[in-house]
Amino acid sequence: MSDHPMDTSDTDVDARLRPQVQGDIDVDALVALISKTFDTVCEEFDEWNEEYCRQALESLRQPLGVTPSQVELQQTLIISPSIASSSTSQSSSNENTSLPMRYSMRARQTTNTSTAKPTPPQTVDDYGSGDDFLIEEYDPDRPGESPISTTTVRAITVEVPQVAPYPYYETTTPLMSNIMVGDDSHYMPFIPYTDDEDFMENHFDQYRSRFKYFEWTDIRERDPDMELIVLETAGRLLYTDLGLPPSIARPITLEDIDAANVLPLKLLPVEDKNLAPGREGVLKACQRRDFPSWPPNPSPVPSVSKISTRPKEILEGLSKCFCNNLNCIVGFCQLHVNEMPIPNAVAPTLSMESILRSIEKECGPECCLRGPAAARSIPTDWSENDHELLEMVLKYDPDAVPCDLAVICRKPCYEIQKYREQNLTPSVPLGRGTKRNASARSGNYHDYDSREFVPNDPCSHTGPCSPAFNCQCYQNAAHCSSACRCSKTCPRRLFCSCTKTKKGNACTSDKCPCMRAKRECDPELCVRCSCRDAEANVCQNAQLQQGVKKHTEVRPSDWGLGLFIQEPAKTGDLISEYIGELICDSTMISRNDIYRYTGRCYLFELNKTYTIDSAVAGNETRYINHSKDPNCEARVMMVNGEHRIGMYALKSIEPGAELLFDYGGVFFISEQDPSQSQEEEITRKGRKRRTKANREEPTTDSGLKYQDRTSDEDYATENKMDSVSD
Repeated sequence: MSDHPMDTSDTDVDARLRPQVQGDIDVDALVALISKTFDTVCEEFDEWNEEYCRQALESLRQPLGVTPSQVELQQTLIISPSIASSSTSQSSSNENTSLPMRYSMRARQTTNTSTAKPTPPQTVDDYGSGDDFLIEEYDPDRPGESPISTTTVRAITVEVPQVAPYPYYETTTPLMSNIMVGDDSHYMPFIPYTDDEDFMENHFDQYRSRFKYFEWTDIRERDPDMELIVLETAGRLLYTDLGLPPSIARPITLEDIDAANVLPLKLLPVEDKNLAPGREGVLKACQRRDFPSWPPNPSPVPSVSKISTRPKEILEGLSKCFCNNLNCIVGFCQLHVNEMPIPNAVAPTLSMESILRSIEKECGPECCLRGPAAARSIPTDWSENDHELLEMVLKYDPDAVPCDLAVICRKPCYEIQKYREQNLTPSVPLGRGTKRNASARSGNYHDYDSREFVPNDPCSHTGPCSPAFNCQCYQNAAHCSSACRCSKTCPRRLFCSCTKTKKGNACTSDKCPCMRAKRECDPELCVRCSCRDAEANVCQNAQLQQGVKKHTEVRPSDWGLGLFIQEPAKTGDLISEYIGELICDSTMISRNDIYRYTGRCYLFELNKTYTIDSAVAGNETRYINHSKDPNCEARVMMVNGEHRIGMYALKSIEPGAELLFDYGGVFFISEQDPSQSQEEEITRKGRKRRTKANREEPTTDSGLKYQDRTSDEDYATENKMDSVSD
């Protein structure tokens, strides 16, 4: 076997993936059945795909006779030296001639004084003002015949001034929030700068050593047609009566199909991070794609888990594809790679008498307000799913009125109320006098310094947050957050009791325990500061989660492109959030080869483990340039259990001003020190770091001294490192 990191000739990847088929199934018979079904599906798809492609191309043709009239053509057509000899210009047809769908044109220069056959112009000097052009239209299906139509058009010479080429630029995928990458794949996605001899000769070998394989060596992983074929094959094997041979004594499963190793794509995920992207399995990958109208009667799409109609199981399945973290609330979240735990039950705040008194009017003839519900019978049948659905709704909305529950559960209102009184144990309402333990303000917590702390997944254990119940927050010495599934009265939750000041705001200084802990207020617990009400604009320590930011614009500045504010900002206002890919140090090292070569680095240290990289995906904050006299600063805040970076105004900023902040001395450490390896350098420098408004000189744990800038020339050179050149 070759030791070359890109040599995969002797690597049998599929052999590592293939388990043994279990049970009363003959492997040879199973392989033969899958192969036969797969070949049949491929033939059907190829036949359909040929007709589908033909129709798609046919739809792109210009409809018959839809061409501009001769008058419109003479009024609108301007022939310049760059297009006068084009053979694809549009023209009109003769009044008595119906144009075919396919046609070609040819323009020839003519004169008004000669009847000789004109010669097409060869140079710009051959064009003259007032010359005529004869446009002849031919049918390409009838070569050699006379033109279908001819049109004479007066040519106009247009003097075009010399235009400078568009300046060099780079593109960035826009993001609304951070996305989790972690470690890049061992598969190289593409070869960068292939047309640059300097990179290929002097830098590519180092860049290539970071990877093991080329991603394009197995292009089937990205073939949407093959995904469709594999899904249909699996559907027929699982749900269609194919006449199983006696050697296959039980129904075929998804595991059996993958174990046979016949299909080119795996149906189920393969737990091997060394493999190429796409090994998550076809079933999971196809949850986020559209399907064409093939086949006419498709087989059911296989599911990784059994489809259930039970409300509780439906909710559990929803939690696997919908992120209920307060920072997201979206489906197929790209940040929280682990499944979020199901929310805890909500405690009631109203008594049953108060709930009934809150109903303004009867919902109909079956409303519970029409006489006592206990005196009326329940004539309809309540299935187990009906019971479970009502219990699930009341679990998360215990104060719901029976009229609303009747619509959700599709049962009469009085039946809902009677069942509620007879079968559901009433919970003790949460009175206003209930006290929450404030001991979270003291104790051994390590989540104040983001450089030494990495947030853990929300705790979801039973019982109190203690070592006896394996609480992740306790083990990580962290406060519980709104994403945790412990009680709202958990003593590890931090909250403030700030109230509105005379200026009409709250939580504006370190007097707020949440601000002092470098975390935004908890929308569930910090109720007195009204952090849940974004429109009230009272709490000044919830700007990131509320999305309150300023309008900005990217345009040329003194150092390439810069970010300019478009509305006034006062001290402490959130300008925007620094967004990008969350990567680990190993990925940062591999990407550093490209950043060294391009001279641009958009890495921003988030915490001890993760760094935000906005080089290929981010938002407008990547264009904020460096200055020793900044007007904004970066803060790493804990927001609902996770770190986020906000850019805040250090002073009042007028509209039109360029936004600047101090990258920190670590960003500009010289890269010429031969005593440090590349891995040591990238973990110690090359990343933007937050500073305390230049009041403190940054240091490292290793005692490494930062390089001071002593001249304007050095300052200018360093500023260019992180700007996008025009």
